[in-house]
Amino acid sequence: DMTSKKGEGFHTKDKRELCWAARDAYFSCLDVNGEEAANSICAQETKIFNDVCPKSWVVHFRKARRRQQIDDLINEEVAQSREAAMEKKKEEILKAREELKRPNNK
Repeated sequence: DMTSKKGEGFHTKDKRELCWAARDAYFSCLDVNGEEAANSICAQETKIFNDVCPKSWVVHFRKARRRQQIDDLINEEVAQSREAAMEKKKEEILKAREELKRPNNK
């Protein structure tokens, strides 16, 4: 039974691949339409994902997605901070070079 929530008999390759495909379609829909679209625009993908995957897998995949989203936000913040710091340092170097070019500088 493909709608089993307990995962019994879920170890067949076909059932796992069906679950992964449903997960990918669900997450793709959310990526395009936003997380709030789960019960509206992505309702069909949500239903299929919940129906073909064991509940424990659904929970795991959602948590893993959320962790990845948080990691991505942190990495983006770090990259922006580094970029801003590099720009500031570049400006300081350019300013120091200009000061060195001034004739009255000793």
